Amino acid sequence: MNYAGIKYFDIANAPGVGVSLFVSGCPIHCKGCFNSEAQDYNFGEPYTNKTTSSIVEFYKGHPQVKSFSLLGGEPFAQDINGRAHIAHLVQRLREETQCENYWVWSGQKFEDLIQKSEGKLLLMFDVLVDGPFELDKKDPSLAHRGSSNQRIIDLKHFFKTGEVKLWSES
Repeated sequence: MNYAGIKYFDIANAPGVGVSLFVSGCPIHCKGCFNSEAQDYNFGEPYTNKTTSSIVEFYKGHPQVKSFSLLGGEPFAQDINGRAHIAHLVQRLREETQCENYWVWSGQKFEDLIQKSEGKLLLMFDVLVDGPFELDKKDPSLAHRGSSNQRIIDLKHFFKTGEVKLWSES
């Protein structure tokens, strides 16, 4: 797996201050994608165990940073090694840091991810922003998403109750 970038002290992708990891590779190719260069699986740098350690160490040195965001590319279109890196990173963040919020974005619909047995990776996150970016529904006033068709789903609620509930900041 390659990654297109890491944003430290990010305030754009989840509530509060966080770190955003942008993985490379996306088969969806949404028209008007804000991160189209990351659609190429070969774009960016190779993700290694050293990358994981660097991110974990950043959190340890900055306990005020409380959110982690995984974007793309498409996180759920990574190969088995890429998924293992993602799972290992989130596991280490949960065990070794004070990070409290875990967000993931996908151009795929939540219901499709569940049917494809993506639940194991989804279980590691608290919130999912789902659905492809749709240029004709672009709305810059929306928080944490680019178009009005995208949903912000409370994954913790779903895995506790089986009910899809939209996340709200309150």
